[in-house]
Amino acid sequence: MGVNGDIENYLCELCNPREVNLEIPLGPPVADGDPQSYLTLLKGSLQVKQGDCVYLSKFKDKSPLKPVSQETRGDKKSSKKGEGAEGADGTEPEEMEEGGGKSTLLRNLHGSNSPISDEGGNLDIFRVERLWKNERGEKFIYGHHYLRPHETFHEPTRKFYHNEVLRVPLYEILPLECVAGVCWVLDLATYCRGRPRGASEKDVYICECRVDKSARLFYKINKPRFPVCMKSYAFDAFDAKLTPKRTYSPRSNPIVYQKRSRAKTTHGFPDERSADVSLKLLDA
Repeated sequence: MGVNGDIENYLCELCNPREVNLEIPLGPPVADGDPQSYLTLLKGSLQVKQGDCVYLSKFKDKSPLKPVSQETRGDKKSSKKGEGAEGADGTEPEEMEEGGGKSTLLRNLHGSNSPISDEGGNLDIFRVERLWKNERGEKFIYGHHYLRPHETFHEPTRKFYHNEVLRVPLYEILPLECVAGVCWVLDLATYCRGRPRGASEKDVYICECRVDKSARLFYKINKPRFPVCMKSYAFDAFDAKLTPKRTYSPRSNPIVYQKRSRAKTTHGFPDERSADVSLKLLDA
């Protein structure tokens, strides 16, 4: 916070009200032209901290990664000038995909012509691992995405928590303007014990597993990389722990269609009386 250690009696901004800069640099100032890392950055009145989970607006036609990836590749090429094109293991160095992002991943998994589902909301969930400003004062975030259950490949009988998300190794650089709000992704043990202070229940999610880039293989997360502060001033504990159940299945058929399928006779032809009942259910 820029406080001199020689001050004998220091008063915080609450005891001694004064204007405080909420954009906190990480480390000393850097040389001209180098990006300055931050612990927190502001988007209007919204403060985004390192380790936070945020909502992102979905980019269906244009990925925000495209201009940033060009700048990143330019920096890599300039820093590797004079070096060979191959890496230490004899393979070509991997570059960030131009126009990539979560939308490209889903198109590769589900087909280029498949529409992007709006199930579970219109906002992506993103974990912020780093924040910085470039020499022009533009703000950027770096981190990884989370997938919702309907965005993965899994068995039709697999059950999820109603608010479960899954960590995916899809890392991306995005401008801070993409952030639409703050949310909280907790491990199951923390989720059952309480809530971070100020968290809205509709913005709290459970993450117990991670998936690979193909969104097909599931792995249990043993220890969260970004645990929340559970001190009394930052965490509201429940009187009794919750016991959530896995009851959500994005691949299950609606009960109306299940009843309709059971209305068939042994010869494979539908029973007219059962069909009338199904129509009444649909009308209701």
